[in-house]
Amino acid sequence: MKRTSRMRLGGLGLAGVVALLVVGMTGLKPSGTGVGPYGDVVAPLSVFARHTTDAVAAVNFDFRAFDTLGEEFILFTSALGVALLLRQSEESA
Repeated sequence: MKRTSRMRLGGLGLAGVVALLVVGMTGLKPSGTGVGPYGDVVAPLSVFARHTTDAVAAVNFDFRAFDTLGEEFILFTSALGVALLLRQSEESA
């Protein structure tokens, strides 16, 4: 494939991504105006059910504990993979 063809194809793809982002972001509400029921449920429960006043910690480590554990496992395995890929072997030393 020629360079000009690749540049045109890349530009077309970039224009498509930018168009999707613009269309997706034009319908958003202003920041801070969204009100959801999740905060209304978690705030009272975090004090009485979990004995903590930190609602963020209650959600991350208690209400969504298994989900957070899965995310931490993914983070651990990706860091381990990077460490294994970047280690110095005896052949390259």
